[in-house]
Amino acid sequence: MSCYLLDVLGFRDNEDKLIVKEMALMPLRYDAEPQTWIFKPPFLKNLLDADVRRLNENTSYIHGMSWESGEIDYECIDAILCEHLKDAKTIYVIDFAVAHWLRCYGYTQFFNLSTVPDYVNHVIPMIEHETECSHHSDSFMIDCAVKNVKQMLVNIMLYGQKELQQPH
Repeated sequence: MSCYLLDVLGFRDNEDKLIVKEMALMPLRYDAEPQTWIFKPPFLKNLLDADVRRLNENTSYIHGMSWESGEIDYECIDAILCEHLKDAKTIYVIDFAVAHWLRCYGYTQFFNLSTVPDYVNHVIPMIEHETECSHHSDSFMIDCAVKNVKQMLVNIMLYGQKELQQPH
């Protein structure tokens, strides 16, 4: 059984559900490198309400990726999760939305690091990683799932995985 670090970035639909655009996943090991996937949108942007489109445009600016971008069909998310998390003992995430999203796919063995006050209070500030992620506009890359999982690894290794309570 293995432990993994997972982060997703995305947009919202009309029901305020997460539409994943970028997913990064890596084993909890010093020598690990993240795998990343960029998903095509599950439907055309014009099916979104005007307010949701405006919100997603702001999100697009932050992520440096557009709604239309993507390489992998959205329907492949479940198969990718099954293939890469089949031996998962614990999946570490840093966000309630990601935890909820994982639960919707049937994963309950996640651990939301943002629920641990001591961890949150001792999180090491973002370190500028030499992350090469070609999926974002060069001038933006403000937020990137690959950077986030690398930062999670640094924080867990520095803070100490043993200090964390069991997943719930």
